[in-house]
Amino acid sequence: MPLRSYSTHIVGGGFALKRLSGNSYELTMNYLGDCLNGKPDAFQTDQSNLQVGIFDKATNARKTIVSLTFISKKVLAFATDSCAKTIKACTEFYIFKKTITLDPKIYNNSAGYYISWERCCRNDVIANIVNPGGAAMVFYMEFPPVAFITNSSPYFTNNPNTLLCAEGDFTYNLNYKDDDNDQLKFSLVDPLNGNLNANTPNNGGNPSSGPYKPIQWASGYSATNAILGAPSLSIDANTGQISVTPTVIGVFIASIKVEEFRFGKKIGEVRLELQFTIGNCPNLPSTQDIAYFDVQIPKELCFRINSTDTKDSIYLKVSSPIFSNDTITSYPVIDTVSGGYLSINKRFCWKTDCSLRGMGRVPFYLTLKDNGCPSPRSAKKNLYVNILDMPLVNPSSIRCLTLADNKTIVYWGDSASNNPYFKQYNLYRGIDYKNWVLVDSIINKNQRSYTDNNTPSNQTINYTYMMRSVNYCGVQGPPSDTLSTFEQLVAAPAVQKINFVTVMPDEKSIKVCWPQSNERDFAKYYLYRTSKEKTPYSLLKIYEWPNDTSYQDFDVSVDDTSYCYYVIMRDTCDNYSPYGQVSCSILLKGYSENFINTIWWNPYKKWDKGVNSYEIWRSDAVTPFQNIVSIDTIKTEYADSKLNIDEGMFNYFVNAIESSTITSLNPSFVSRSNEVQVRIAPIVYAPSAFSANGDNINDKFKWSAVYTKDMDIKVFNRWGQLIYETNDKKAYWDGTVNGLPAPVDVYHYIIYYSGYDGSSNTINGNLTLLR
Repeated sequence: MPLRSYSTHIVGGGFALKRLSGNSYELTMNYLGDCLNGKPDAFQTDQSNLQVGIFDKATNARKTIVSLTFISKKVLAFATDSCAKTIKACTEFYIFKKTITLDPKIYNNSAGYYISWERCCRNDVIANIVNPGGAAMVFYMEFPPVAFITNSSPYFTNNPNTLLCAEGDFTYNLNYKDDDNDQLKFSLVDPLNGNLNANTPNNGGNPSSGPYKPIQWASGYSATNAILGAPSLSIDANTGQISVTPTVIGVFIASIKVEEFRFGKKIGEVRLELQFTIGNCPNLPSTQDIAYFDVQIPKELCFRINSTDTKDSIYLKVSSPIFSNDTITSYPVIDTVSGGYLSINKRFCWKTDCSLRGMGRVPFYLTLKDNGCPSPRSAKKNLYVNILDMPLVNPSSIRCLTLADNKTIVYWGDSASNNPYFKQYNLYRGIDYKNWVLVDSIINKNQRSYTDNNTPSNQTINYTYMMRSVNYCGVQGPPSDTLSTFEQLVAAPAVQKINFVTVMPDEKSIKVCWPQSNERDFAKYYLYRTSKEKTPYSLLKIYEWPNDTSYQDFDVSVDDTSYCYYVIMRDTCDNYSPYGQVSCSILLKGYSENFINTIWWNPYKKWDKGVNSYEIWRSDAVTPFQNIVSIDTIKTEYADSKLNIDEGMFNYFVNAIESSTITSLNPSFVSRSNEVQVRIAPIVYAPSAFSANGDNINDKFKWSAVYTKDMDIKVFNRWGQLIYETNDKKAYWDGTVNGLPAPVDVYHYIIYYSGYDGSSNTINGNLTLLR
């Protein structure tokens, strides 16, 4: 297959499009060739047949063919030229260009356009794809519609470096630029295989449209794992820096996609295909398994350094600016392992202490040298360790004080019993919250009280206390809350009020809310409950956090009983608040009589300023709940006569509104009652005659129905034939049968109707039709 030589030398490349002025653009194709394994005579053919196509992205229709002109070529110089001879690698860099015109009248599709060039086939020796000798290659880029966006594509300024050393750390940046300052995003993607094959390696110079299928990866390889390593081949999405430490020798391909964004929207992309050759380079020491650490005082940092050289003895040196001859002996000044072998596996340990507090990030310099000829070579790593200060220890809260003759006993809680960094408590005393002095340091973390014997007249002088915890580096943590002897003179906590007790209708439960206690030495809330019919109160629940200030009670029957609650608070010195303020849920009842619904309820009590008003809310089958009236607090009963006679079932609830000064920070509290349902018995009246003579007076058989749920009306003639039927409450009979006037006569009706109260009723009688 002689045509195979057309592209076995191609090892990569891509496009760039630069706007010159107006509609004039310069199209460049960079072409990388294998000058060692390729076929130069075939490449000369390629130089005269580089036909690229421009296509519409939306339709894949070809817009034009561009013949690129050969400009120059050069052999790339590798960073490891001495190795290039050893592993037999050579890459030539060819440049083709053409100045083209992109007419805005032609290139105006908002989907944009793409440029492509295809060749088959790739080098047989490629290791990371299936059937490389039969796989084609596509150079590809996208650009936006020039009718709307003027743009130059990204382009690289550092020539590709495609020769790498196995086990050698490789970082490289092609340094892509964008003349429009668009944002660039980098990624590794599947190389494109295209539509060509060994029988049609260049399609006769006739560019074909996409879409182009990707190559098929060999097992274990992918776009983000194109070169196996530790780490594998990767690219920084923001900077474009390529990184890899290859672990397998051979020939591998990869594809880099560079997308450009303007104002957050993608406007184009370029791709660069590269073929990498990885071999064993002489005299290259390596370091592996390097990590970056955070270490917190006083912990020990240990890491292992694995170093190898395939040819020579190696020497490892670990140093840091913080090492000195005055350092503690556990800090090595310099650590060197040398001579006579090809690998080092060194575990390095370094213990931190409080002298490093505030140091921040510390560098460690790892230097590896060998005895390579003609001159030694070295590998270096900078390892950075972030030294974190020892954590601060939170303070204990001062719970209460006991005042005795000229002495004060201070009690505090537990904050340090399980804290490994705790060294001591510092107890401070001031007068009127100022002029603080250290009273003592308490080393025993389990100690919970201290007797201060130097507080004369402690009931007339306001001695104030606070605590701070100290860690092993001698750094104090934040201060605790303060507590003074004057505060402690009022030993009993204040009465614990209740914000509201309200029924939650959806859950058939009761919610109780109370304000958070202001006591500094809060210990517990005790919530008690009873019903109107039952005494005494029983303990419902105990709370141990001051911000736990609500309870939802599901063990209730809100439609049958009013429940009462109160709260007591206890402090850490076992002082209890007085008997709490009692608040009870509102129990609503109701009935109907003489077309009037009457509801009544128990009054809501124990708001400081009482109840401002009661809101009456009503709904029926077609009308949602709405506030129908607000009444003063003297009344706890309401008679509702303004009812919808088309309905017969009515739901009510009552809201008690607190009397208070209403602000956004201090809204009124509301207590809601249970919901009660009142049903009214239905009534239907039917006339005995009507005159269907068109004078608009009594022209229809018009019955009257109030509070009915369902109706069925039937009319029969004197021979018992059904001549009219409806279940519409207001579809009155107009005296016609099948659209024709019924004769003057006596008819018979039957009306079936039901009510929301569950009743079913029937009325019937004779009906005279007059005209």
